Amino acid sequence: MINILLEQKKLLIQNNIKQHKIQSERYVKERYGISEAVFCPRKNYFIRAKGDIPEPNGKMITGTLFHTMIPVALKDYPGITNPKFEQECRLDITDEFGTYSIIGHSDVLCDEKVLEFKFTKLYKRKPVSEYYFYQANMYCFLQDRPEYEIITIDKDDLAVEIYSSNRDEDKYKEILENVKLTWQGLNKGIPPEKGPMYDWECKYCPYQSDCRKERTEVVMRKTGLI
Repeated sequence: MINILLEQKKLLIQNNIKQHKIQSERYVKERYGISEAVFCPRKNYFIRAKGDIPEPNGKMITGTLFHTMIPVALKDYPGITNPKFEQECRLDITDEFGTYSIIGHSDVLCDEKVLEFKFTKLYKRKPVSEYYFYQANMYCFLQDRPEYEIITIDKDDLAVEIYSSNRDEDKYKEILENVKLTWQGLNKGIPPEKGPMYDWECKYCPYQSDCRKERTEVVMRKTGLI
């Protein structure tokens, strides 16, 4: 009886955390978060085509908790004025299929720039992922700022690295195109051809088999085998 009650308690805590973090509205066809739009267009297609809602994990929860410390971390930080936290930005785009939206929340929106924090293992991110730059760059364009800083903090020893850059229109257009490919693919019922920036995304992707199957069928149709 004691063991059954203990298991119930553990399951209750786990489910409470997951339910608090699950955001089913994020994964509808008409909505694309900036933090996911930088990744593989095909993965974003399959998530929505299958009606899946990715479950929260420990990494996600840790990141959420860390973000509550950002105002503390920025105390007396030089070169910024009027910092605002978790500021929403949105871009609505209309084409022949209807209207879809790209939505995000910058960590810190200042008068001068955008600040984006990443809580990670620094030794595993040498060089730092390009996705960080694409994400911060999108916030700059959608929130009309000329530059950004990416501040990475190590999960273990709190070592800090800071990367600065001016906004880049080519990066901005690339993400717009990624979302457009996913959106149009969903409306046509055909996954976009463009895959991820990094091979490791495929290695850990839950849609590997779906992706390979679809690509095989495309090749077979082109060669007249089906």
